[in-house]
Amino acid sequence: MTILLRPIFAFLDLVRLESSPSRIATGLVLGMWIGLTPAGTLHFFLFLIAALVFSVNPVATFLSAVFCHEISPMLDPIFDPMGLYVLIENPRFSTLWPWLFHAPIVPFTRFYNSVVMGCAIFCILAAVPVFIVSKRLVTVLGPWVLSRLYDSRPWNLIRNSRFYALYVEYHAKG
Repeated sequence: MTILLRPIFAFLDLVRLESSPSRIATGLVLGMWIGLTPAGTLHFFLFLIAALVFSVNPVATFLSAVFCHEISPMLDPIFDPMGLYVLIENPRFSTLWPWLFHAPIVPFTRFYNSVVMGCAIFCILAAVPVFIVSKRLVTVLGPWVLSRLYDSRPWNLIRNSRFYALYVEYHAKG
């Protein structure tokens, strides 16, 4: 039974901030990469595997991926010119792209698509600022959000339920 409830318990861990701010921030950055990167590319699957293998907060990763996936089409007009500049307009890389295109695995990243290239550049540039800001927000706003949550009527209903007793028992075992 607890196997079925693990995702819900992970969400409760996020709400209770049982994950460290660094794990939550890393999960948000990985979720940004997963959500903004077009599905089916090699690096999409690599970041998905990284989110499953490394010790990051899965709920933060999931929520970030869903949010970024929803706003990704709105950001395509920003990604396209960035990718076009790197792929076509910048002469420094003119010999690199044909060589990479004929490499064994690299074409599976679809780097030759201007939107994919622009998205990768954006994610590389945004990863450190997103990590720093989200870690700071979790550290500063976490206790305030928790105090508001713990004083709310819905939280008291949840805390007094049988489900929450299972959750406490699950963590006591382990």
